[in-house]
Amino acid sequence: MPHILYCEIEKIFFTGIQTCTGIPPKNGSLRLSRRGTLSLNTFVRADAVEAAKKLNAGKNLFQWHGVPILDNAYTECGWILLSLSPVFFTELCDTAAQLPDMGDDSYVSVRLRMLARKSPTACPDNPCVHEALLRCLFAMKKNCFSPQDERGILTMTHCKRGMERLALENSCGTAAQAMLGMLSAVLCSHKIKESQQLKESLIYSE
Repeated sequence: MPHILYCEIEKIFFTGIQTCTGIPPKNGSLRLSRRGTLSLNTFVRADAVEAAKKLNAGKNLFQWHGVPILDNAYTECGWILLSLSPVFFTELCDTAAQLPDMGDDSYVSVRLRMLARKSPTACPDNPCVHEALLRCLFAMKKNCFSPQDERGILTMTHCKRGMERLALENSCGTAAQAMLGMLSAVLCSHKIKESQQLKESLIYSE
């Protein structure tokens, strides 16, 4: 079962897409793309350009907590890509940072905990940080983190060098706390599922 935070945001996307285009998206049609964008595979290539125009015309329908989600819809090689607004990422950080840290001692959690000690700030307008946040959000859909997700988190500041990288890390306090909260939520959900499976196996073995 996907986490309620992911479900909230997906519902806004699906409702807005159907309202703008008249076509209800199928489950799984909204996917993580590269560099902090989403891809939408609801439309065949011939219809993608027109659908992107309709989505841009109805951008005001994509609102979460009073802030705009969609920044731009465009096509590339016949696919619709969705870039998200910087204020959405800041709102995602502020919301997910309220999720509890479950104290996991994995390397990625320890690394995020170190970054989370930085001063609270708005989310950096950086595509690598955005991608890492979206990886955490989509992990809440599938209730697991892949090695690619962990790599995306651990390397999110590697797009910069020297003092620029240090400055980016210093601006990731709230973003890191948000990722830590989402990671903890996924791990907690996974442990609950394992506990339920163990309980069921014990019942059936009696």
